[in-house]
Amino acid sequence: MSLRSPASFSRTFMGLLLGVWSGLYVTNLWAATCTRSEPAPASWHTPSHWSGCAGGNGVPAGTPGPADLVILPSGTGKALLDSQFTTVAQLQIAAGAELGVVETQIDLRQLTVTSSLSISNAILSGALPPPGGPSPALLSVQLPAGSSFSVNGTNTFRRASVTNAGTATFNGGSGVRLDFDLNGQFVNAASGVTTVLGGYVFGYTTSGAVDNQGTWVNQGPGLVKIERSGASGGQFFSTGLFEIHGGTFKLLNPPADFQAGFNSSIRLRDGIFDGGVTGLVITPGKFFNGNGTVIGPFRSSGLLDLEASDGGPFGVLNVLGNAQFQNGDIVFDVGGTGATQHDRFSISGSVQWNRANPRVRMLGGYAPGIDTGIAIATHASRISPELPVHDRVLSDYPLSLALRPTPTQTDLRVVPTLTLADTAIIEGNSGSQTMQIAATLSAPTTETVSFGYTTSPGTAVSSGGGGNPADYTNALGSVSFAPGVVSRHIPVTIKGDVSVEADEAFALVTDDASNSSTLQNASFGNNRRFSTRAEGLIRDDDSAPDTRYLLIGKSTNQATPTGQISYVRRYTTSGVAVDGWATLMPSNFGANATGFCRAPNGDVLSTRFSVSQGPVLMSPAGAVLDPDFGGLIGYDESCAFDALGNVWVGEAAPTPADVALLRYVSADGLTLETYEIPVGERGTDWIELDSNQCTLYYTSEDSDVRRFDVCSGQVLSHFATGLEEPCYALRQLPNHDLMVTCRNRIYRYEQNGLFVREYTRESLGETDKDGLYAIQLDPDGETFWTGGVVSGRVVRANLDSGSVVTSFTTGTGGINGLLVQDEFVAAIPDVIFEDGFEP
Repeated sequence: MSLRSPASFSRTFMGLLLGVWSGLYVTNLWAATCTRSEPAPASWHTPSHWSGCAGGNGVPAGTPGPADLVILPSGTGKALLDSQFTTVAQLQIAAGAELGVVETQIDLRQLTVTSSLSISNAILSGALPPPGGPSPALLSVQLPAGSSFSVNGTNTFRRASVTNAGTATFNGGSGVRLDFDLNGQFVNAASGVTTVLGGYVFGYTTSGAVDNQGTWVNQGPGLVKIERSGASGGQFFSTGLFEIHGGTFKLLNPPADFQAGFNSSIRLRDGIFDGGVTGLVITPGKFFNGNGTVIGPFRSSGLLDLEASDGGPFGVLNVLGNAQFQNGDIVFDVGGTGATQHDRFSISGSVQWNRANPRVRMLGGYAPGIDTGIAIATHASRISPELPVHDRVLSDYPLSLALRPTPTQTDLRVVPTLTLADTAIIEGNSGSQTMQIAATLSAPTTETVSFGYTTSPGTAVSSGGGGNPADYTNALGSVSFAPGVVSRHIPVTIKGDVSVEADEAFALVTDDASNSSTLQNASFGNNRRFSTRAEGLIRDDDSAPDTRYLLIGKSTNQATPTGQISYVRRYTTSGVAVDGWATLMPSNFGANATGFCRAPNGDVLSTRFSVSQGPVLMSPAGAVLDPDFGGLIGYDESCAFDALGNVWVGEAAPTPADVALLRYVSADGLTLETYEIPVGERGTDWIELDSNQCTLYYTSEDSDVRRFDVCSGQVLSHFATGLEEPCYALRQLPNHDLMVTCRNRIYRYEQNGLFVREYTRESLGETDKDGLYAIQLDPDGETFWTGGVVSGRVVRANLDSGSVVTSFTTGTGGINGLLVQDEFVAAIPDVIFEDGFEP
């Protein structure tokens, strides 16, 4: 430690004193306490109407300014804002005082209070409109982030709006209310936090609004009430977080044009939400958390997570009305079968289950065995019992779980897992034979297990066409397992023929349509959908050995040799049309099957450029395994699987958008991650995942190749710029070169972005001016495939020389998706390319 001399210490001490004195001097110089002294209604902006404001820094001098404390005492006249924009630091409006505006035809008078606003039994008012005349000025009070707003007593907002982006407190009490008249409103902005203490009424006289966009807390005990009176109008909307803590919120919603809406996340802490006839709706993307009571109709498509008021895991929600659970997630914490050992719903009215997604967490080492039932909901009745109860149960528990409703109770039940086996058979040249598809339970159960099934065509069809006979006989029926039985078989008749065909497949589908569910007392496994499909594979024994195939997404419906109408067609690599794939390609947008990608197990995913359905997942031979993979909503146009078998799906956003969605979906269709990434003309038009499993390349139908790190969630610098636009499909070679298909040429770059070469449209023999679109690599390691986006011409060319090896036309309709069917061997992509082409 070094010691200072007395002189040095004295200079330091005096410096500190001067700094403090200087700070005080500046504060006193630039801030004033301005008290209203004018007894009559008069302008805010007149210096003689204020006392103590000589040092105020408003305009004109001597009126309140941005650093000042302003007081409107009782007994003074209305303070009328005459300037369009005024700012003060603090404002206190006492009982009986009023803040208004000068009656002009300018739309707005805005007062910004940067530090604190306090009102008590006061009035905020804009100018009143004259009969039949134009609307005069409104009063707008703005409270920015970091400010505070305190409301006491009974107040009125008449043609006045208060927007809170800071912290607001409404202090309740007997008879305390806030009235909204003539479009008066309170807006709790996205960053705002508003607390309403128990015993408070928000009243609407002729019109007005409360709009919660931020966090709104009703703090009990007591009643916070929305009360409608007067002739018409009024509204209460909440899109932010709405919390009721130890009190009651009551929404009165009689007729006469009053509107109320809760597109909110709701949190109850021993609270009561009384929605009247409006009820409570938890929409997708919102959540309900906590415990308490909902009075009135309750419907949830969001996330429900019950918990005790002290944050403990087990909560109870009482619904005094009817309840609907549709599509959303419900978290169930379970520690035992006792009433206090798990989350539960008590519903006084009816319940409707429709494809809910329970998330089950077993706590405290609890491990229920097969056939254990846990009552998670009681209700007076069950409506629409034919609807599927849930879509999937999300749980890491080793045994399968399912919701099992009766008319008066819904149980979470431990059930056996039902498995349908993919089954293959040699076609044969004539006659018929029986394919036996095994259905197996993972464990015996004391209950009868049953389900319905049907067959669905893929590349194999049950009715012939185009000169080819039918491949199998449609099967429809049901299967029952008696208690203790774990194995059954489903027979399907396969028809032999000598037609030259590829391997073909159909799907055996459990009867679990959007409006019915037949599976009883079993599940298809945790984290899997409540319905399932198995592949019935008919192995071809008529085609020449080593025949190879292409899948092509066509932009025009065409009949195939088997008589199907399909947007996806299979061809031999020499150009012979074989059959149609996936008849599930309806679209209002013209292009279908825009992108193909292959999973490590050989399954094929096809996007379909639709805003209403997700991509279609198909088996390697063309059985539809999931007709709405991931349930995605968007212009899904391209896809890329990773080494784990999960898939990235790119969205071609509408052209005005500067960001687009990139979704990461598990192998069984569960969305794991969603990013918004910057895009150009047309979203993530085409994507390709680097072999490092982190770098995602993508195009946007412009001149750039962009990059995004899916491991860190970070935007990377552009890989390439200045290409001749528009650019579409991407493909990475095994040596990490990247090929980019643009309309008039295909570019090839080294992995570090250095240009290697190009393959022009003309050199590839494509004469149509709309040019090229797709690209795929051939497993010979020497050639690649591309196609005309409008012409329908397919080209195979040499990677080194660019010379055309094969070309053929596919008839009416252009080329969108393109896939070499044997490009990948299941889970072994590193040995497909032959000698000399490995990285």
